[in-house]
Amino acid sequence: MTLLGLKSLLYATSEYMNGDIAAGWFYATLSAGDAVVKSCRVIIKASGYFLYIVVMPSTTLLIKNMVCHRCILAVEDILQSEKIPFQNVSFGEIHFKQEPAPEEKERLAAKLHKIGFEIIDNYTGGLIEKIKSLVIQRARNEAGEEAGKIKLSNYLSQKVNHEYTYLSSLFSSVEGRTIENYFIEQRIEKAKELLIYGQLTLSQIAFDLEYSSVAHLSTQFKKITGLTPTYFKEIGREKRKSLDNI
Repeated sequence: MTLLGLKSLLYATSEYMNGDIAAGWFYATLSAGDAVVKSCRVIIKASGYFLYIVVMPSTTLLIKNMVCHRCILAVEDILQSEKIPFQNVSFGEIHFKQEPAPEEKERLAAKLHKIGFEIIDNYTGGLIEKIKSLVIQRARNEAGEEAGKIKLSNYLSQKVNHEYTYLSSLFSSVEGRTIENYFIEQRIEKAKELLIYGQLTLSQIAFDLEYSSVAHLSTQFKKITGLTPTYFKEIGREKRKSLDNI
């Protein structure tokens, strides 16, 4: 998403309220420096004394439940089989060179629904899914070396252009749990995966997932699962859950 200066609003298509956020979706012609962007979905968002204009290009679709690399491959397969041109697919997003036709979007939505995915058409839902995708990448140590050097709160704020206090409050109100708890759950899921694979020792897993010690990992692991890492490894795969069910 990008913040752009508003040049002209043509018409409003829908509105919604969510807590302290007032938003309206518009089709607009927008300008940012020398660039002109047309046919965008625009959200007017009020928070306290501030008014924000948040722009999502109509060439981007937000997808719910895309939480792993296999999810990306599955969505790419659908786009290719349906012969829908696309630019790239990332966690929770599909990017097109041009806006898909209504018929293409309808076919895509039906195919995505069959494998547990869903196109998100509102700002709050999209933001929550974006937070989840970013947290999963950090928890699984897949966000890159530089990202690992930044506090989770700062990382999320930088990625979605919002203060962390706002993100934390919104996430808790919608999900019924904190971002921090979600991060811990995802990190434990990665630890469970690595334990089942059996290629790393518990010390190596703790190091890879950036725990301060094996004891710290073991304590969190038992708090979340009710089992010690060693016992979990013995009982095997039945304790694994798919990421989109966490």
